[in-house]
Amino acid sequence: MASGPSLLLLLLPVAVGASLPASCLEGDGACLGSGRSLLQSNKKLSVDRLDHLTMLLQDKDSLLSSGLGSDELAEQFQARAEVAVQNGQQLTPLEQTTMKAVNDSLERMIPELLKGHAVDQAELDTGVQSIKNCNKNFNDDSQAASDAKRGVEATQQDHKYCRGNQSVLKAKSVKASTELHDFWGALAWPKKSADPSPTVFTDVETWVASNKKTFLQKYSEHESAQAALKNKTSICNEAQKLLESGFCQWFGRATAASKSYGRCWSQSGSTWATMREEALISAESRKHMYIHARKVQCYMTVMFEAVSNVSKAGEMFQLCHALSLDTSKFNLTNTIAEPEKNVSDELGPMDSKPGDESWKQSVYAGLTGVAKVTPCAVSHFCSQNEKVRSHRCEACEPGKANQPGDDALGPNTSCTSIICRLDEHVASNACKSCAAGTKNNAGDDASGADTSCSPVLCQAGQRVQNNSCHSCPAGTKNEVGGHDASGADTKCDAISCAEDHYVESNACHTCPPGKTNAAGDDATKGNTSCNATLCKANQKVVSNKCKGCPPGKFNAAGDEASGADTLCKATKCTSNQHVVNNACVACPDGTSRPADDDASGGDTTCSPILCPANHHVESKACKPCPVGQTNEAGDDASGVDTACKAAFTVSGASGRINWGDGSSATPLNGNFTQSGYVNNKPSYTNSAGAVIKWESGNDWGVNHLGTPGTHKWTAGVNWHHRYYNQASTPTPPTHGWVARQGYASGSIILSYQACDFTAAAVLNNKRCPLELWTQHPITREEAVLRCRNDPRCQGLMWYNNDGGDGRTASQGWYQGCGGIVGSASSNYDWDTILLPTSCQATTRTR
Repeated sequence: MASGPSLLLLLLPVAVGASLPASCLEGDGACLGSGRSLLQSNKKLSVDRLDHLTMLLQDKDSLLSSGLGSDELAEQFQARAEVAVQNGQQLTPLEQTTMKAVNDSLERMIPELLKGHAVDQAELDTGVQSIKNCNKNFNDDSQAASDAKRGVEATQQDHKYCRGNQSVLKAKSVKASTELHDFWGALAWPKKSADPSPTVFTDVETWVASNKKTFLQKYSEHESAQAALKNKTSICNEAQKLLESGFCQWFGRATAASKSYGRCWSQSGSTWATMREEALISAESRKHMYIHARKVQCYMTVMFEAVSNVSKAGEMFQLCHALSLDTSKFNLTNTIAEPEKNVSDELGPMDSKPGDESWKQSVYAGLTGVAKVTPCAVSHFCSQNEKVRSHRCEACEPGKANQPGDDALGPNTSCTSIICRLDEHVASNACKSCAAGTKNNAGDDASGADTSCSPVLCQAGQRVQNNSCHSCPAGTKNEVGGHDASGADTKCDAISCAEDHYVESNACHTCPPGKTNAAGDDATKGNTSCNATLCKANQKVVSNKCKGCPPGKFNAAGDEASGADTLCKATKCTSNQHVVNNACVACPDGTSRPADDDASGGDTTCSPILCPANHHVESKACKPCPVGQTNEAGDDASGVDTACKAAFTVSGASGRINWGDGSSATPLNGNFTQSGYVNNKPSYTNSAGAVIKWESGNDWGVNHLGTPGTHKWTAGVNWHHRYYNQASTPTPPTHGWVARQGYASGSIILSYQACDFTAAAVLNNKRCPLELWTQHPITREEAVLRCRNDPRCQGLMWYNNDGGDGRTASQGWYQGCGGIVGSASSNYDWDTILLPTSCQATTRTR
């Protein structure tokens, strides 16, 4: 049995394509790495995918080397659970053992997913806080720069105002100087005479007296304007120096703030963007893995339940199919960080500074008297991997780094630790690539102590080749895993297919449904095949399995289980058989049943055999009545024996012959039965040998009794005619018999069996195939008599739409019924009333 971590790794690889670390369940915290670490891994699973979950569950080697993605695995577990529910296909002991191991691995995996989520959340929180710190530090630096800039702006206004005043004073100075020079230039000095004369001095004194005061006044004004201008110029120059030095200070602070923020954002902001993207992908991956892990567990529960309770397993299957899981525990917070600052908007333009001509033209535009601009002091910017310490650039500590551009004139700066990437380790404060066949998680601090890489342990289904893990060659396996990739090359073992599997393209595949194969096919060799299963007699194919026919059905042997479903045929009973417990059984004596009862259905019953007219029951069979006797139809042959009756009884015969033998007529009295036909009408005899018959043609009675030449009924005994009756009826009439003079006396009466038409059998909604006659209206008595006197008539057809019962109605629409009664089609307007035997002539035709 494979260890939990390796099995889990194969069952649930990370959905985004990266493999979950093999140590994810070994308790060493490997699953605590961020989603970024997982995504950076390029060690993807590369194992042969197998076609059927059934094979995976029967062959743990195949299961451990399958490498199926969680989507595919959940779908295959769903399909296997559905088979278990619908077809009752139970788990084999090996399948149960394997699935328990799968479930144990899944249970260990869930806490590790939560730990990985917690690590990602902590990294997001740290990243968000780092960006907050960048923005806060920039806000502080920007505020200091803004304060300095406000001072510069105030100084700029003072300077501008000062230069304005200076311009005014300059104008005044020019004016005073011009007036002084104009006055001085216009003075006419006293002329000196050719001869010395004291008057000259008088003239000079007079000239001085008249011009000195004006001169002194204009000179004083000139000197005052010059002094004021010089003083204002000095003040304005100081303001200019203050403005330029202040602007240089602001420019230095703003530049330092911009560079510091740029370095901070390049380290925190860009790292945050990548971290956020990878953490969100990892979160979705964990949700995906969690959902499919729980679904796989749910379907495994269904399969275990199906072993003992298929009905409950079916209900559980529906719940699994509709399973909706809460994955909010894997939701990430703090996924939105503060945006990057716009440095230009915050600090203002920094495209020029004192010493740049563009700055002078911009700041001193329109001003006069501006002194020479004092340029800003040249800053010294540190190189890459240097920091500022006491306004000097120093190299970063071993294992640390810094971006170029720190201003040595600014505050002290610091270097940040170098963090090694995935599959790197620390050696002498530098990140070095791991040796071939080894690995290391990202995050080692290069400023700290040396670290080391650990051997890469190949997963199940892999081998070592050139210090890396490679999938086993087709047809081979490695069920244990754990081969050290840092060591020598290793090999995989040949796969031996389980029972009911075959080899195709160097992989074991489950035999198609309805086919089998012995275990042991070598997957490294050529393709193999499975053998068809042939069903036995009275079996059919159901979902590629041989199943026994249901009770009462059959099927010939030879159905191929790998083909389509087949059907069993219903066993059809022969005539006079009925169904008992899905078997055909002979009807009891005296009963019958038509052929073709379906033995696969419910039990059927035989119907009693009802004897036809002029038959009686004898030993559970219908026997014809003795000659001359009659019986109504309907005796139940399954019941007790019955007997037939005489046709009619004669009474009233008397008298003797007055000569000759002197024989008496009284032997005519008694029961008569039909003995045959005479002249196409029935003839009758009794036990004394008396005969009643119809005479016609040249018979003796035609010309010697009654009206000569008239056909008539005659009654005789001891070879003598005794009575006659000229009524032309189908059977001997009951009354109207005339005694032959000298041979008999009185008259005889014939009493037929009672005709009870009210108890006649009725075939509802049926007509006879032959309509003998029709009359509407006609009384019931007339219709019955007409039928009784017609040998073809089997009964009456009654038009039931008139209402009532044709057996008791006084009159209605009646028709004579001929042919085989009941053989015509249904007709809901008519009923057929069968003529009772007591109402029939002794012999009838159909």
